[in-house]
Amino acid sequence: MKTIVEYFHFAGQFTNPSRFVAGAVISGLLSFAAMLVLIILLRRFILVYRASPVMKWIAYSYFIVLPLLAAFFGFKWGFFHSLRQDIKSHAGNYAQQFPAGIEKETTAALQSLLTGSGSGENGMEHLTGSQLIDTVSTVVYNVYGSTLSEQAAKPGVQGQLINFVQNRMMGKGVATFVKKQIRKILKEKLGVAPTISHALLQTQVSEIVSAGFFVKVLLLQTDYFLKGLQQGVLITFLIILSIPLLEIVVANCRRRNEARPIAVGLN
Repeated sequence: MKTIVEYFHFAGQFTNPSRFVAGAVISGLLSFAAMLVLIILLRRFILVYRASPVMKWIAYSYFIVLPLLAAFFGFKWGFFHSLRQDIKSHAGNYAQQFPAGIEKETTAALQSLLTGSGSGENGMEHLTGSQLIDTVSTVVYNVYGSTLSEQAAKPGVQGQLINFVQNRMMGKGVATFVKKQIRKILKEKLGVAPTISHALLQTQVSEIVSAGFFVKVLLLQTDYFLKGLQQGVLITFLIILSIPLLEIVVANCRRRNEARPIAVGLN
């Protein structure tokens, strides 16, 4: 719940949090109702005979514990799902807080890279179009990461936004995703010709990064991260749910074995 409180406070600075809170409540209630109906329908399998009085009471507790468990994880799953949708619909609010000047820094870095590379052994004249895009993607990602690091320490809402992204959304898996998305976007916009003029490439990339490119990357990064949290909630719930399911299966198997008639041999 601490994570939900943090995200609630964060998103509440940019949008009305009532939307994703309502989505979380609805998801929790639906999960509670679905689990309650399911265990009532399967009550004969759940309440199969247990030899131990303790296990008998544990079986009865499933009718309370499992719906509440489903409601809790359904609430968390619904919160992150609604938050993803809310961020998409209010992308402009988050874009206003994105660091200004990152496009100029990217253009300058690309200019230094492309104009400073000669046709020598270590130059880039011999690279194919695809290899050039890979190189440019790396430069763009490095500028993106360094800009976020510089802005994270600044006071105010903008600093809080960037610091939030830095602390929670820059892990190895997310970084790999961001790199792939940058390359994918550049490849879609530029195409992959066998050879690309450095001057043309620099001009085209400058136009692309000036058209909300980094805001789009940030939104994709955020959505990927929150989707991962959703999957984590679902996996955790299924792992916990597997414990009572296993106990129920074992109890049913044991009951069937005890009820099976024993064949008596005739001499």
